Amino acid sequence: FVHAVLAAILATTEYAFGVVGDMGGGLIELITKNWIPMWANHWQIYLIQVAIGLVFIAIYFIVFRTLILKFDFKTPGRTEDEVELFTK
Repeated sequence: FVHAVLAAILATTEYAFGVVGDMGGGLIELITKNWIPMWANHWQIYLIQVAIGLVFIAIYFIVFRTLILKFDFKTPGRTEDEVELFTK
């Protein structure tokens, strides 16, 4: 639920700044289909994309770190159980 809300806010923010494009396939696809062919005429939009992305990296980190610590969600590496190693 939290990721869905943050993703919707990210998409709305990008739309408000005029950043549109095919951004659903990953970084390599984004670079090869959007950035490389259109860099000469649209470099300002790509700087806005990077700035919005960096801001949302921080927002995601803060939100999920707060939720994990506040509600004590068990994530890999945060379990209290001791790992026992058995040998034959």
